[in-house]
Amino acid sequence: MKKVTLCLIVLLFLLSCAAGLAKKDTDAWLATKTSTSEFNLTGKWDAGGAFEGGWGDGNFTQEGNKLSGTLGMYDVEGIVSGSEVYLVISSGGRVYYTAKLNASEGGKKFSGKACEGAVIDAANAGDARSYELIMKKVD
Repeated sequence: MKKVTLCLIVLLFLLSCAAGLAKKDTDAWLATKTSTSEFNLTGKWDAGGAFEGGWGDGNFTQEGNKLSGTLGMYDVEGIVSGSEVYLVISSGGRVYYTAKLNASEGGKKFSGKACEGAVIDAANAGDARSYELIMKKVD
């Protein structure tokens, strides 16, 4: 009986980890970012080679302050709010990361971090794994 209970607890834990972020939660989070965009990120970006530990190439389209596109093998939705960029990074309909980046070099570079399995500026984000994310505009 104890083994069955332990197995159920482990299974529930693994399922909760696999669930990750809910799209409705990240949509609500992005909706709170309402400042006017200071930069337009439409175009190609270099976030480091995926095989060298980077995120890969970024290709974005921005309309107003809403951003969409790809970053390496991931789909990206985001908001450019002032000089900050907030990203939801997903694949196959599953949200894996959220990110917050800050502009530098006149909007030619954005750097910050991506948080795995949590909204980057939520209370539980400190417990989640985070990764550096630096993007440079490709001319």
